[in-house]
Formats: sequence, structure tokens, C-alpha cells
Amino acid sequence: MLIKTLTYLFASAPEMAHSLDSALSDCYLTLARLMVSLGGKERKKQEAALSLELRQLFTNLGELRSPKILEAIRHATGVRGLLKQAGIKTVKLKSLGDIVAFADKLLDKATFAEADIGALPTYCKDMQAYLMNLGPTPEISEAVKRGYQRAVDMLSKAANVLWQLAENQKRRGKTQAVEVMRVIFSLWDWLAAKGLHTILVETMEGQMIEWTLDKLTAILSEFRSTGDENPVDSLTESLYNKRKIQRAESAHRYERLQLMPLSIPLQHIVAQFLQLNNDEINKRLEKADFGRVFGEQLQLQYEFLRLAMDSETERLGLLDVYVEQNCNRLCTVEYLLQSKSALIKNQFLKSRFVEKLAAEYVGDMREFSVKYNKIDLKFLAYRHSYPIRNESISIMAEILKNKESGYELYTELIQRLYRHQVIAHERDIVRAHETAPELQVQTSLVFFSMLLQAEEDVLRGFKDEGVGEAMNEILKSKPLLQRQFPLLAKYFKMK
Repeated sequence: MLIKTLTYLFASAPEMAHSLDSALSDCYLTLARLMVSLGGKERKKQEAALSLELRQLFTNLGELRSPKILEAIRHATGVRGLLKQAGIKTVKLKSLGDIVAFADKLLDKATFAEADIGALPTYCKDMQAYLMNLGPTPEISEAVKRGYQRAVDMLSKAANVLWQLAENQKRRGKTQAVEVMRVIFSLWDWLAAKGLHTILVETMEGQMIEWTLDKLTAILSEFRSTGDENPVDSLTESLYNKRKIQRAESAHRYERLQLMPLSIPLQHIVAQFLQLNNDEINKRLEKADFGRVFGEQLQLQYEFLRLAMDSETERLGLLDVYVEQNCNRLCTVEYLLQSKSALIKNQFLKSRFVEKLAAEYVGDMREFSVKYNKIDLKFLAYRHSYPIRNESISIMAEILKNKESGYELYTELIQRLYRHQVIAHERDIVRAHETAPELQVQTSLVFFSMLLQAEEDVLRGFKDEGVGEAMNEILKSKPLLQRQFPLLAKYFKMK
């Protein structure tokens, strides 16, 4: 059990594993000795050098690429013989020269061989490990920056090659290309978080942001790629063939959505660029028409959400990415509203997303239809909810909270709420609280709590819409709601 726990820990939480790498303790030397002891006992009992659990633990420790951990493993008496007998090779750390040399070698090639592509995931891990081993908050030298610029340029070239492979190949080859791209994009995301965003934006001849947005749009519109084609039109309507149709359609949809996981690191990279609120980066975002593109990408994602919920196919390409995409969307909206660039906000306004937010999304009562045995724990909180409606209310709350820095978006939202009679519609839901679904009533109360952040002249409009009467009635009839929504109770003077 201890070995399994440690194996899971080092695989899923490398930051914690590195935190144990302290000069004040001999944690990994002790662990290496323990593994030698256990390995010796297993060898006597099972006539095997190492059990599967110990093999995996040694592999995960090596993948951390920490000099101290590797040194501890090498110097523990008996470890080398044990690893050699088990056929496990210890990881060799790469120097900056090794990283640059590999990048130069591939940059000089016209095309990438299959072996070159296969080596890229390990290369990305080596790049990450080199920076991590410099220390927790290293001063990155110009030599390192120049070397990593070469490496990122090579990975950019590889990403273009892999993208073409993913577009042209069928499922098996496509899966491999997507997995390697995911590793590359995750490394870029990590480099941006480490403050090396300047390296990223300079790659692809300064077109990195445009390239990322273009690929994101292609990924997010992938579900539209084959229109209304039916891959199994020739099958008859017998019960047996209906099952074949369902299986073929599921496989067809899955194949179309294989690129979807790549959206998560790419969205996060763009969000990090926006969060910097840097004049130079903002200019590049403006040039890429980021505000408009982002607004259109939001609409694409909601269109896909609706399609998945209407066809009850959430498990095909949505469950694995929804939680991270939801977080990325809300964070990017927040950073956009706080941006110093008025042009980015104007571009976002022109995408007409705020119009749809009030006219369609906030009133969307679609729910996920997923069984508990088919979902991840992180998705559990979204199981019984109106995903589009809830997210719309959260975005409106961000617009109201940041009304000073995004005043044009704030005024546009308020106008659209009244034009599309959203306040009156939500009031009617509150009035019908005895017969309306409880979840609808709860989200309407959340909506009105959110609106309390608006300016006083907007709040005075509540009286014209009859919100006060509806609110007094429900809060008096259900006193528990006064504790759940204290802001509403205070505003409407409930005691």
C-alpha cells in the first residue's frame, strides 16, 4: 500500500515530490534503501528483481529528473544492481548544450522522421527539468533564454508538422500526433507561467498569438467539421443495425473531437498573455483581433455544449475537458475586463457575445445527463446544474464587478438585459417559486444577487419591473433563503 501511494503521489503531484527534495532530510536516500530492501525480499519470494509496483515507483522517480533524487538512487547500496537486473535505465539529465544541440539538429532538417517526433515528449521533460533544477526562483540568464528560444522555435516547427499529420491521418496516427502536441503545448503553458512569455511570442516570426488563436478556433469548431454527414446511411433500421449505427456514430463523433484536449493548454497560454496586461503583449493581442476572436470562440463552445446536451453525448469529448475549459473561459473574461487595452474590449463588444449572453445564454436551462459511474470526481459539482446559464451569470458578475475598467461592456450588458426583458423573465421565475423547478428559482436568486453590484439607477429599475414584490413574497415564505442570500434580504429590508 505504501509503495502504491508513493507511486501515485510522484506521478500526479511532482511539485510535492520536489518539495521533499530538501537538504534538511535524506528522504530519497532512505526511500531508495527501503526499495532495495523490498526488492531483495521480492527476489527471494518471486524470483523477480522488482515487482510491478516498485518498477513503476523507480520509473516515476526517474521522470522527476531531480539531480538529488537521481543521486540518492544511484548511491544507495544495491540499487544499481537491482535496476540493472530489472532492466530499468536511470534517466540522464540534459545540459543546456544538449537541449540546444537537439533543437539545432531538428531545425536543420527539412522534415521530421518518426523517431524525431517520438523523442519530443522526453525532450520537453528535459527542458522543464533543466529550468526546475536551477532553483525555485532562478534568475534566467541571457544564454539560457537564447537556448530556449532555439528550442521553442524547433518545437513550433514540430507543432506545425504534427498539426498537418493530425489533420491528414486516421484515428491511430492522429492520436499519437495529438498526444505529442499536448506535451508541447503544456510545456509552452509552463514556460509562460515561469515568465518566459517573451520567448513564446517571438517564435513563428512573431506570429505565435495569431497561430494559437487560429488553431484554437479550428479545435473548437471541429464538431462542425463534417456537417450533417451520416457515416452509416446504408444501414437498415433493424434493431441489430440500430446498435451498429449508434456505435458507428459514437466513433465518428469521437474521431472528430480528438483535438479537443489541446484546447486546454492553448486557452491557458492565451489567458496568461492577457493577464500580463503588458503594453507590448497587448499590442500583439490587438493586432490579432483577440477580443473579437475570443468572443466568437465563446459562442462556438456554447454551441458545442448545447449540441452535446441535446444529443446526450457529453461523455464523447466533453467530460474530459469541461471543467478546465470552464475555468479558462471565466479567467480570460476577467483578464479581458481588467486589461488596459480599450481596443481589445471594443473588439470583444463587436463579437456580439454580450448580446447573446442576455438574449440566449442566461435563459438556457439545458442540463447535463450523465450517470455518476461515468464521470470524474472533478466533474461531480457540475452534475446537476445549468452549465450555460450558470456560466453566463458568472460572466455577468465579472462585467458588473469590473464596470470601472470595462464600462462600455457594462452599459451594453445593462441595455441588453432590459431590451430582452431578462429581468422580467427572472422575476416571473421567482413569482412562480411554488411550481417552478427549485434549481431555476435558485439560479434566479443568484442572478438578482449578482445584479446588486450594478449602479443605483439600474437598481431603481427593479421597482418598475416588480422585482421587489416578488422578492418579498419568496423571502417571507421561505425564511431559509434569507440566510442563503443575505444580500438580497438586506437590500429588500427583510428582517
